[in-house]
Amino acid sequence: MAAFFLISALLGLLLAISLDNKISLSWYQDILWVHVEMGIAMAMIALFHFTWHLRYFAAALAGLFKKNNQNDKNSIIWG
Repeated sequence: MAAFFLISALLGLLLAISLDNKISLSWYQDILWVHVEMGIAMAMIALFHFTWHLRYFAAALAGLFKKNNQNDKNSIIWG
């Protein structure tokens, strides 16, 4: 996931700099295609990762709210 993010982010920065400085790149469409494909792949991997750990996230949130209700007189959320 980090590799997809780095490739997508670096290509996005390159595209933004080239558009901002009005630099014409002959291979602009190729970079744009790779940037978009890496972004889509990263989004799909992130969705898979989120659903894979959904029970963990739900348990962590449930524990947080339970702990917050028990310590309501101190109103400490993360304590």
